[in-house]
Amino acid sequence: MLENREISLHQKPERGGAPGDQDLRYYIDFLRKNWSIITAAILIAVVCGTVLFLNTTPKFRARTDVVVVAISDLTLEGKKASDVSIDSAVQVLLSDQVLGKTARALNYPNRSSGLIADMDISPLINSRILRIYISSPTPELAFDAVTLLTENFLAARLTSLENNEAARTATLKAQLATVQVSLDAAKSKPARLGAEVDETIPLLLQQQAALQTELIALSVSVAEPGYISHAAELPVNSARPRGMVFAGSSLAVGLLAGCTTATLMSRRRPRHRTNS
Repeated sequence: MLENREISLHQKPERGGAPGDQDLRYYIDFLRKNWSIITAAILIAVVCGTVLFLNTTPKFRARTDVVVVAISDLTLEGKKASDVSIDSAVQVLLSDQVLGKTARALNYPNRSSGLIADMDISPLINSRILRIYISSPTPELAFDAVTLLTENFLAARLTSLENNEAARTATLKAQLATVQVSLDAAKSKPARLGAEVDETIPLLLQQQAALQTELIALSVSVAEPGYISHAAELPVNSARPRGMVFAGSSLAVGLLAGCTTATLMSRRRPRHRTNS
């Protein structure tokens, strides 16, 4: 008898109507009977969330927009253009040559790891613009960090482009020297053997002209790593993390904790009555 009574106390109340209506009535009855426990848990969670929100350090946010110029990859042989993607530019931005150098120069809190945690990169869709944000405890640090980071980024890209141009120029000069040797050898054959002019001479002259044209183009071209379309400004207003996130999380945690506590307490009550 006692076991049957204990099982019946844990069962949902059977009432007429559809199964969905019975479940809804059961949960409504559960909330009505345990409203004090659930409300107390929600209030405690909201208070804790408010304390955590107020204890978060407000940060100042500075922004810079950088336009990454589309270029051809000069390390590839031939004239086929290979556009440098935004992803490769982001990799340069996150490299130690840029990010680490900036963190060390400013003595940024936690160095590179701290700077990358406070940085937000947002490439604009269908454009070549990198929007860089830095959030720091002081407005001066945020402004200096985003400004120096942008300068180091453009300088690193410029150095990379110049190195690629130098490497490509050296390759072209070596190819020209090889073609010239082949031309000299081909031109010397008729005078030495009395044969007709070698048929490869026109092809070598054409190849020589193409290499000389590319070499001249490289000598007059100017490396364009990009430019700043929106310069950073000293931030005035500070901001904390979004309050709605803390509020929603606190309500969810409080509701879950309240329902869990009420369920555990409701399970103990029938056992206590049964033992009595």
